[in-house]
Amino acid sequence: MSSPTHIRFERQIESPEISQYLVRSPREILSILRQLAEKRALLLVYPNGRHPSALLSIITVSESDQALYLDISNDPELNGRLLSAEQSDCDTQLDRVEIRFQIGALTKASAGGGEAMRCAIPQALLRLQRRESFRLVTSVVNPIRCFISIPASADKKAKSYEARVLNISVGGVALVVPEGLDVAPDVEFKDCRIDLPDTSPIVVTLKARNIFRITQVDGTEQVRAGFEFVNLKPAQDSTIQRYILRIERERAASS
Repeated sequence: MSSPTHIRFERQIESPEISQYLVRSPREILSILRQLAEKRALLLVYPNGRHPSALLSIITVSESDQALYLDISNDPELNGRLLSAEQSDCDTQLDRVEIRFQIGALTKASAGGGEAMRCAIPQALLRLQRRESFRLVTSVVNPIRCFISIPASADKKAKSYEARVLNISVGGVALVVPEGLDVAPDVEFKDCRIDLPDTSPIVVTLKARNIFRITQVDGTEQVRAGFEFVNLKPAQDSTIQRYILRIERERAASS
């Protein structure tokens, strides 16, 4: 089976459509990287732009020595690939906006009281602020639920997980990842049921795109993930659009 394709950062910025989102201001780049560190956003890091990617986070951003410190992977072989790579591509998300950048060579370092990897702060990054579809932030009082079923395997029983939907669009959903559910980028979950109030449930395939750890007010961590719909049927698309429009009208009328 061939590896999925990853388009190198330098190729992406050749496109006029994409290059308009390029950020080159050192101050702005520092600000974005610090926000990623504060929110403990997870980065997909591709050594030399190739799969497999590592799932890392930014430990700290040092302006004094113009360095970025990343944590290390649990996979020693993958760490070796990262440390031997001349360049690595990074993909992540900040407040539902895609962030992409390229880093130079990584070296062993220490930060935050543990092992880390160090590289120079990137000189440019992409902040893709496109909005292909409107996202409805769901009600906390009357939440939407998504039920994810994991089929039985040779060593595990079938299991079902209930997740709270944070926002929804015709493109996908953001969920609070329930405890015990293993989620990784590009993993697909089939036959997921989303219960929309006052309408028929929709059964869809969800593909994980981005994963984040959020520290809540009480200090506990919450894992959130963004998923895209895979091959959404026209009838399901219409059901979601009607629901979003109805809720928006109700909110506008009550404001």
